[in-house]
Amino acid sequence: MVLTLSLLLVYSRKIFPSHVEMGGRHALALCVALTIGGSLPRFAASLHALSQQSTSVVLLLSLSIVTSLLTIATLFLEYKLTSHYSSDTSRLLLFPTIWVVLWAGIAALSPLGTLSTWSPVEGTGAYDWLVPWFSGPYALNWVAAAWATILSQTLTSLYMGPTSGGENGHGSQASHSVRSVMTANDKTALLAAVLVLLTVPSYIGDSLPVPLGDVSKGTPLVIGCALPTVDEYKVPEFKFEHFLAESKRLDNTANFILWPEGAVRFSSEKERNDSLAEVQKNILHAFVGVSFEETVEDAENSNNRHGVRRAGIAIVSNRSPTPHLLYYKQHLVPIAESFSLTHSLESPTTFSAEITYPKRIPVPGHKREIPVTASICLDFSAPSQFTNLEVRPGLILAPARTWDTTVGYTMWKQASQRAREIGSTVLWCDGGEGGVSGVAGHGYNEVVQVGSGSWLRTIALEFPFDENSRTLYGHYGNAVLLVFCVLAAGIPIGAGYMVGSNMKQHVGSFARYVIERFRRWGVGSAPPVANLIDV
Repeated sequence: MVLTLSLLLVYSRKIFPSHVEMGGRHALALCVALTIGGSLPRFAASLHALSQQSTSVVLLLSLSIVTSLLTIATLFLEYKLTSHYSSDTSRLLLFPTIWVVLWAGIAALSPLGTLSTWSPVEGTGAYDWLVPWFSGPYALNWVAAAWATILSQTLTSLYMGPTSGGENGHGSQASHSVRSVMTANDKTALLAAVLVLLTVPSYIGDSLPVPLGDVSKGTPLVIGCALPTVDEYKVPEFKFEHFLAESKRLDNTANFILWPEGAVRFSSEKERNDSLAEVQKNILHAFVGVSFEETVEDAENSNNRHGVRRAGIAIVSNRSPTPHLLYYKQHLVPIAESFSLTHSLESPTTFSAEITYPKRIPVPGHKREIPVTASICLDFSAPSQFTNLEVRPGLILAPARTWDTTVGYTMWKQASQRAREIGSTVLWCDGGEGGVSGVAGHGYNEVVQVGSGSWLRTIALEFPFDENSRTLYGHYGNAVLLVFCVLAAGIPIGAGYMVGSNMKQHVGSFARYVIERFRRWGVGSAPPVANLIDV
């Protein structure tokens, strides 16, 4: 991703200063190239996303085109803005800031969340420590864009040679400002040094799991997925009794058992409650995350006799006659689910799960409590999914159902990142064909299994577990991002604009410029598009 961005930045210096017609051709060619490059890795998986392959391909191309256009627009905006600033610091920090803000907005508005963005989810190990403390996934976006800026500046210097002034014919403007002791290359090297220093905590901090054998430091948990196999049950589609049978088999050992997304279907709330009561009756030890789809009455439309369907998860045990937690899916897959299911508006909540240990395990009182929450599949593409929680959860139950291993692995990486952002651990159970299931967070990052077949995994959470020690991102969400962007780019740009000049002169020039524009608009003569962008 860094190499791609750096090449795009270098190429933008060629296409945007070009003649309008020639520049348009270059931009169109770049859009086509980005669209093809973005579509090819997802092409095979998209063929089975919907019932009609042609519709799937059209949607894939449409999404890739929109993403490509946004990328080119970002490059154009960065080019135009940097051409107005003589400060080398402003130029270095402007693109990472624009890049972060753009994709943060897209992730918030798009039904696919961060899946619609150019956001790194792999190869970021040295910077993963930034995620829970500095703007969540956007910290990685900023780092990637900053490295791309450094590389593009280096490539440009090697190709064009060092320049004494600003880019794109603005060297004369730079000569009138106060000259910096540091050259542009020095500032580029300084930013690179800062980014290298940001990797140091990853080598100092302890990212290993909590020791399992020491209950004074960790709370051991046995967690797993109930995933029946066709070979054993000889049925094409699994029903409630099959998942219940798998849960019974795991119950003697497990503390938490999770069913995959949409494991069972209920035609009414009564059927759901009766089935949950059956689970509570038969499972004597573990907490069970029953993932389901149900049909309920349409409260908003009394004429809808068929009711509405929704996907949810209920966490039950024999410790309570009612579900400990009941959550309904918020983010539905466009077209595939959005037409058949109703999304929820309620954010996830938590409950305190009391874990009971046998006498052979030296836990005082033989009981400990862990805060637990849940969310479903595509919900994990939303970076702000868990920022409304009042406490830090120790465990996130995450049922999923994907249609392709590539898609399953992508969603698994999203879930892993959400767990790191809030300092939690996620149990991911994918019931789709070739689905990826595993455990991530608190030092774990393990794909336990691909495909069907029930499994268990023993993990440990730190003890004592402080549920109030929320991460900075988990507590403030994107507010940290806004502050960071102002500090990273706003202050240098403002300082570079004001240093060596009279403030009144700048304000007066800008006022005269605005008045002239409004005067021209008032007589019905629209200004050229290029001048609008030059503002």
